[in-house]
Amino acid sequence: MAIFGFHFVLTLIAATVFTKVTARFSFCDLAVFKGLYYYLLDSSLIKIKQPVTEKSAHNKKRDKNKRNDLTNETNSERRLLKIPLTAAALEGVPFFSSLTWTLNYFIFALLVYFISDAFTLFFPSDQDHNISLIWLLCSLAFLINVLVKLTAVKMSAEELHAERNLLLCFGALFFLVFLIAMAFVDEVMDITFQQGYNHFTSSVNDYLASQGYDNIFENSGKSPLLLVIVLSLMFSTFATIMLFPNIQYASLYLDSLKDCSPHLKVSLHVTFFLPLIGFFTFIKAVKTHILETSSISEELFDILRIFLIVAWCIMRYATAKYHFQTFLDKPKYKIYEFNKDVRLKEGECEKKVAYFASYFCVTTLQYLVPMFITLSSTLLLKNLGNTRVFNAIMPTFSLSFIPHNHTETYTGENTIVDSGTLISGDLSSGGKK
Repeated sequence: MAIFGFHFVLTLIAATVFTKVTARFSFCDLAVFKGLYYYLLDSSLIKIKQPVTEKSAHNKKRDKNKRNDLTNETNSERRLLKIPLTAAALEGVPFFSSLTWTLNYFIFALLVYFISDAFTLFFPSDQDHNISLIWLLCSLAFLINVLVKLTAVKMSAEELHAERNLLLCFGALFFLVFLIAMAFVDEVMDITFQQGYNHFTSSVNDYLASQGYDNIFENSGKSPLLLVIVLSLMFSTFATIMLFPNIQYASLYLDSLKDCSPHLKVSLHVTFFLPLIGFFTFIKAVKTHILETSSISEELFDILRIFLIVAWCIMRYATAKYHFQTFLDKPKYKIYEFNKDVRLKEGECEKKVAYFASYFCVTTLQYLVPMFITLSSTLLLKNLGNTRVFNAIMPTFSLSFIPHNHTETYTGENTIVDSGTLISGDLSSGGKK
């Protein structure tokens, strides 16, 4: 095994390129900001309406109420400035640095992972450690850190007491649900929790025995109650920090369906419900039915699960900008309500309109981070589970550029004898049948 193998050299090169590229360029400009527009209120047009001085205005107003309402709505939309979204415009917005750093690092982590995976495909005899998994682990840690920061804002702000109470209530509910689900997970889901616990205890006992310590799991049938409680607490905490991102995505999904083409509506529906289909594939009864009624092997079924998750991530990103623009277009529908509120001051109206642009980075993180976490976890489990996509799809598929140093020679006599033995064996077995 080489000290400086391909994966290690690739990591050094990627780290150097990452520091140089991100100092001058951000992938957010191309992957998120490009093609989007935000709205601000034109301060020069925000004026208190003067009373009409024409003599006929009082009579006309009584006859044209409906047309005036439409005119007011049109005029209120004209008071908005449509501005292209750029990184310079959002530089001082909360969580802007978190968005740029997270997206830049995740793209580089994916690039390093796929290059390393391609190298492993073409050179399967290579025994170097795949350091690209460390990139994914670091990316997963950064993504969870961003979600924790977003949740901490909801929990610490005094004016957001309703959101804080909602998080606490759902956190307790999630803990109860996961605690009950862990009791039946082996019977319902294709997870084999008890088998994993037995392997874990045996591995710990073997390691302690090799170090000269006594076994801490002397009884092999010991109940994993403590592990169940710890896992339930961990899962409920993660589900709690994912609560507001999921609510935000559901809100964007419903708003996007109002004004979209039929083809786009189908894409939005498929993207929204595809995770539910992926969840059904992990139900034990569904897996058993598919494997028994089709020619799909268990390894191919695992590949199908991975493809469903990757397809969902691709479709979610493909519809991301439409969701983002739907969020940024909300001032067009809110400004008419603001103008009808006579108690709303000029400065307050400006803040309410600018709120959607200032909250854009938070909305983007709530949309992208769950997708990035799911994709990172899937790729990590794929490699840790030693799942080979090409070998499962095409068993005869082989790419290897490692030359073989040994050759096997056969003499003609041995070949004839072996062939005759095989033929006679086949004939004798055929005769017995």
